[in-house]
Amino acid sequence: MSAEQYYAICTVNDPPRGGVDLFDLEAAAEYSGMHPEMIREFGRAHLVRIAHLSKRASLYFDRDGLARLRQIEQLRLQRRANLHTIRFVVRLLDRLEAAERELETMRPLVR
Repeated sequence: MSAEQYYAICTVNDPPRGGVDLFDLEAAAEYSGMHPEMIREFGRAHLVRIAHLSKRASLYFDRDGLARLRQIEQLRLQRRANLHTIRFVVRLLDRLEAAERELETMRPLVR
């Protein structure tokens, strides 16, 4: 379980299903409700992981990237968070998730 699931700051719907593993910029914009240029900015700020960059400079995102975009957009709209705050929250959630993964691997060794 990810840190976002344990410590829900905002609700995030599951990314669309249908056997597709990578989503282009337009699909990511539609799912997240963001303008494509804003998604590019969040990618440049390293707040969302770009799964693939095609030769035509098209961005592609995996399901985790789509969920992160949706989370960022909801933080912006529901919590009125600015870029600095979003960056802070995203990094905290990443650190928390890493700590929880480490704890899960260490737990069997302690028992």
